[in-house]
Amino acid sequence: MVRLVEYLSDGRVLVRIGAREMTVDSTDIDRMNPTHLDRVGDFASLRYLNETSAVHLLRQRFGSNLLYTNAGLSSVVCLASLEEDIVGEDRLVSLFKGCRRGQMPAHICATAQQIYRNLQMTGQDQCIVLTGVSGSGKTTQLRKLIRYFAELPVHSDDKLALAMGVVEAFGHASSALHRDSTRFLYLFSLGFDKAAALRAGRFQVSLLEAERLGRVCGVEAAFHVFYYLWEGADGELRERLQLDSIDQPFIVPYSKKEDKQSAKEAWERLQHAFFELGLTQGQFDAVNSVLAAILHLQAAGCTPGYAQRAHFLRITHAQQAASLLGVSTDELGDALFRGKTNGNKAALKVASAKCRMALTSRRSESSEALLSFCAGLYQELFYTIVDLINKAMVSNSAFSWISVFDYPGSTFHINWTERSGHRILGLSDLVYNYINECVTELFYNTCFVDAQEVYSHEQVDVEVTLPIVSPCTLTRLLDQKQQLLACTDIDRRSEEKRGLFAILEEESLFPGATDESLLERFFIHLGDDSRMIRRASSPMQFVLEHAMSCYPTVYDVSGWVKQARPCESGASVRPLLLSSKR
Repeated sequence: MVRLVEYLSDGRVLVRIGAREMTVDSTDIDRMNPTHLDRVGDFASLRYLNETSAVHLLRQRFGSNLLYTNAGLSSVVCLASLEEDIVGEDRLVSLFKGCRRGQMPAHICATAQQIYRNLQMTGQDQCIVLTGVSGSGKTTQLRKLIRYFAELPVHSDDKLALAMGVVEAFGHASSALHRDSTRFLYLFSLGFDKAAALRAGRFQVSLLEAERLGRVCGVEAAFHVFYYLWEGADGELRERLQLDSIDQPFIVPYSKKEDKQSAKEAWERLQHAFFELGLTQGQFDAVNSVLAAILHLQAAGCTPGYAQRAHFLRITHAQQAASLLGVSTDELGDALFRGKTNGNKAALKVASAKCRMALTSRRSESSEALLSFCAGLYQELFYTIVDLINKAMVSNSAFSWISVFDYPGSTFHINWTERSGHRILGLSDLVYNYINECVTELFYNTCFVDAQEVYSHEQVDVEVTLPIVSPCTLTRLLDQKQQLLACTDIDRRSEEKRGLFAILEEESLFPGATDESLLERFFIHLGDDSRMIRRASSPMQFVLEHAMSCYPTVYDVSGWVKQARPCESGASVRPLLLSSKR
């Protein structure tokens, strides 16, 4: 234990460690709390609140198997294991039912009970935001929240858990950070009637990484549903979908017996959930057909070169994919490689509007067109399934809502993990990390900016100490939009500062743009001397200061212009499906 002996005049202090005395800077020491506060349930109860005491409290509580710690009135910190513990969940729900805040220990169920009580008392909509790095257990806590809310009222409905299982099967995938990573962001809302009984559910989703279908390698896998279908489909279904004709599927099937068995069981649960949610056999068959069509398209491959001149390498798989989609092989090839369809002209006009805005005459590569088409096909399937689930859970009696926001966790700590090796982050990782920075900014504004505005409006003199660093700096560096688009002064418009994403969008539509020119434009507009962005030691790489400058993260821009550039084949998916005969 370190004891303070004396404050010195030069901003240093004399401390005693055991029998030894030493002089250190005063900013290097933090005050220690009394030992009876070692396992207190709320950070706000600490006499001296600092980083050292916070870490010490978490460590002491975790060692005592106390995984949750309150952080004031609106936050709870969880240090959970990677394995989801479902033992005793029913008993936990009954323990927290009807309790007030002061009667409950720190727990996710206590947070859920407090949110539910607020809804009962005020009738106002409530919201919970789950934060944390990828693999920290946000979705596990979401499942516990939904389970608690479903058990609270007299009316209990298993549709919530079933709906979540379906959406997760299509939106989760194994990654370098976790074997069940969320690859989409969604707001799951629960509707309660005037008696505070659960009556409805609703998903609002955005699939962020459909392109991972073309980047399956190592620990980065495709979406779970492909493995469920491949391992769980029975003989009749495999025959109809012609799965056995695919010698080398792009998903790399499971090799371990336990993984195969787990996928089969997941497929059975998925089928059960579909029918319990009220979906028909025809709708389930259509879902299977689209999934199998993607597998066949990837197996069909394409000739190298420009997409306009390309054709399928293995025509048998292309014919099977066309049959599953209810179109002819020629129609499929025209839509995939040349962006031409005979479907609804209005839909085609809207879908290809962004492609026509491109100034560049660069033609897409055949491999890009194939990936874009498969990604677009999967996106249409995903959003259609979510729409069907929402219709199955809709109710006109919902009066107020509790919404839970979940999203992919940050990846700027990826090189700390054993599974990832040394991996440089790309564009999709930047998107995930940007979303996390936006959530951090939301928390910052709620705790500090909004509080100051309330005090100022009410003319209450309260001194609020703001953090030294604000997350707003990095988020504006990424998402700041150009304000002078309509300005006739070209020089003034070109010199205007804009965010990284705006620069990327401009480069993707500009003729002759390359990844090298993109990187140079980053530093022309954002500045080499900025403390938030700097050049990395390797070419084609730069460093962003994430998490309020706590995580310097290296990104590689290789392939970013190609990924951001609109592709006609992706825009032709919906018109092609509208012309389907199935």
